[in-house]
Amino acid sequence: MYKCHLKTIALLFIVFSCLQSYAKEPAEASGLKESIDSIAAIYLAKSPGKIIFVGINVQGVEQVFYYNASNDNGNSVADSGSLFEIGPLSGTFTSILFSKMTLQGDIGYDDAVQKYLPFNVTAPVYQKIVCKPLRDGGASIGLQDEPSVRFSPYVCLPDVNSVPQPILLCYLSTHTSGLPDFPFNMRSITGEMAIYENYSKENLYDFLKGFRLVEPISYTYNYSELGLALLGHVLELRSDMPFDMLLSDGIFKSLGMNSTLFVKKGYQNNLLLNGYTSSSKIAHRRYFDLFAPAGGLNSTIGDMMIFLSANLGNTNPEFKNVLDYTHNPRIHLSGEGGDDIEIAMGWKLSKINDNGDKVVWQGGTTEGFASFMGFEEIKKKGVVILSNSSESVEALAFDVLKLIEK
Repeated sequence: MYKCHLKTIALLFIVFSCLQSYAKEPAEASGLKESIDSIAAIYLAKSPGKIIFVGINVQGVEQVFYYNASNDNGNSVADSGSLFEIGPLSGTFTSILFSKMTLQGDIGYDDAVQKYLPFNVTAPVYQKIVCKPLRDGGASIGLQDEPSVRFSPYVCLPDVNSVPQPILLCYLSTHTSGLPDFPFNMRSITGEMAIYENYSKENLYDFLKGFRLVEPISYTYNYSELGLALLGHVLELRSDMPFDMLLSDGIFKSLGMNSTLFVKKGYQNNLLLNGYTSSSKIAHRRYFDLFAPAGGLNSTIGDMMIFLSANLGNTNPEFKNVLDYTHNPRIHLSGEGGDDIEIAMGWKLSKINDNGDKVVWQGGTTEGFASFMGFEEIKKKGVVILSNSSESVEALAFDVLKLIEK
């Protein structure tokens, strides 16, 4: 049940702010709502999209705010069941599934990727290369007419004293595998979504056979959709089940998330929202094959509030140990300007205040949508934001987190 209040913000936007009703609201709810209204209006003023949901959970009390900056005859009206692309949060669910299978003993956290690939597909390994002059290269080679232009021939070979370093499954989840964001055999034409739709496991195998790692792995963080896609594919191979069924049986049913799914081509549902690009054009809908585990999920504000509550430990205690396992930081990054970020499995951790309190979060954009989830486990406070615009909501989300963190 939503109570809706009509407000006019600036001259260009009509914003409907809908607050979910509960039997008991915090005393400062009115002031908090006004503050969120204010910062949401700033986002809408620069956003080419039409809709934004801001959901907060403060010690078990949930509130959902709905803003509609649409002026297109109601074609962008949404409700709690409307579907948004959630982009990088898809990879978070892939890491959670991997963690669950790890804790159950179904797969090894530090198993090599090669262990699960077909026998005729070789996964890349890193091995130190040593370059030495040719044994008979004492006489430098040059041009007869240019005796001053001379060089000594070298040969570079794998170091026989070093052990090849394989890519481990945990490296895929923490983005330290050394794999690029996208494979080199994926066509990268701007705006052409068919590159996701048409990239298959055969394309992946061709890439793996030809790719060479030139630096030691497990040390350098480099976000890789390819790595998450490969992780999802390995989980499929290990379970002998399609990835969407793995997610449904392994996570969504356990949490009661009944509206989070991969949208297949030809899927017709009036709950599917249009997304908007940075130039205010309707974005092409994305369909996925192999890359679905990295960015293919669609979800609703209702399901994402369920997911937030589970991560805070308010519900589904039997699943909490799996979620906690993914929250633990594995890598520490020192960013420019002193912004320290830690990398967990599917999540990032950042400081929210000078006291050192940390927020576990993940978010990002697609061609037409933006999403974010962040929470403080100890204080049991968190936020979810869904938007049908390609404008990032990360800054907005941290502003809201700071409001509720006080």
